[in-house]
Amino acid sequence: MNVDPLISMMTGSIPMTGGHGNAASFAPIAVDAGAPAAMEVAIAAATFGLISGCIVGGPLGNFIVKRHKLEDPLLDGKEEKAELAGEESTGILMGKSHIVQAVFLMCIAIGIGQNNNKWFSKYKCRKFLYTCKLYVWWNFSKTIL
Repeated sequence: MNVDPLISMMTGSIPMTGGHGNAASFAPIAVDAGAPAAMEVAIAAATFGLISGCIVGGPLGNFIVKRHKLEDPLLDGKEEKAELAGEESTGILMGKSHIVQAVFLMCIAIGIGQNNNKWFSKYKCRKFLYTCKLYVWWNFSKTIL
């Protein structure tokens, strides 16, 4: 198709797997490598991915829930009532305590990632830092946790 490989990367896996943050983070590397329009292409591709995911994902998810009868209107709101009353769970996999725990672990992962980034900056590991952006450290820390 005679497309610059850097531009094809900016329209493919980089924005489609990491979204706008990933696209904006890796685009300067592509610009330095010789693709001057990498930022614009990457942000446009990430926006396309977000919009097309919403257009396709919403109706598809709704179809799957209805087809396999995954929703139960009788359980709507009962998990919170059972949790407040100290009763046995209604079987819903995620409650408020799980969300709080997930946010807490995410904050710890971000802190560990920040410290890793500062440590590598302090010891002048510039070549390694050039390819490892801060969010990579956050994701690495989340994986460890």
